[in-house]
Amino acid sequence: MNLKETKTILAMIRSTYHITASNGLTAEDVDTEARIWQQLFPEPFEMVMPAVKICMQTMHFAPLPADIREQMAIALEDQEDTPERAWEIYRKAFCQLGSYESAREAWEQLPEKIRAVTSPAEMKTFAYDLTSAEVNGFQKTQFVKAYEGLKKARREQLKGLPMNKPENVALVAEPAKIAIEGKSA
Repeated sequence: MNLKETKTILAMIRSTYHITASNGLTAEDVDTEARIWQQLFPEPFEMVMPAVKICMQTMHFAPLPADIREQMAIALEDQEDTPERAWEIYRKAFCQLGSYESAREAWEQLPEKIRAVTSPAEMKTFAYDLTSAEVNGFQKTQFVKAYEGLKKARREQLKGLPMNKPENVALVAEPAKIAIEGKSA
């Protein structure tokens, strides 16, 4: 964000939480605070502002940079990326296996996040050795827990990820667009 955008966000926070000059803030303090926040948020204004609004709607006290960064990480997470949807993709893949040999090929076609919590050997077992009840019961529960853990770890990683590098922006560009526009893909 540029300095003007940063000051706009800080003015909104100050206004909402009744932080005024009577609280001891001088013009120099406001300027220093804006420069610090600008360094903390190198991302575009359009990525920061939705997170600020969420914080302002849900927090009783003025948000800290970490609070805003956490909301950014949540908003940047792919809205379609639910453990249940991932399970359905995985279940469909192992249900369509034609042979033991095709398990590795089918597994390699899965999205990276699903591959991170599964294996080709597991696909074979699910497809040929377990009953439907076993797969849709205990195994699904285990998959969902592992997938949720992976998502949580990714969210923690995104919290501190500076978005002023092209490779980092590319990681979250589409989910950010969804968050900014307020609609799901």
